[in-house]
Amino acid sequence: MAQQPQPEPLEPTEPPPHPAEPLQMETPVINMQDLEYVANAHTRVSNKGVRIEPTIDGEDARTAADQDEAAIEALEEFERQMKNQPPS
Repeated sequence: MAQQPQPEPLEPTEPPPHPAEPLQMETPVINMQDLEYVANAHTRVSNKGVRIEPTIDGEDARTAADQDEAAIEALEEFERQMKNQPPS
């Protein structure tokens, strides 16, 4: 059986680091000022007088009600099936 020739290995583009040199890793710099942030009267945002009122228009309310009703019916059907199923 004839052996197939092996491809020549690719030469590395960079020489490997010297064994005595430690490998260098790049690490992100953390801005410590952000971690030491302290809220005070000058940096706070006032929400005095702001009122948020959720609103649902008629179509969304009907859709939500239909989904709730379908879920209740499915749960009732599941409970009936569990009661009628013999214990294992």
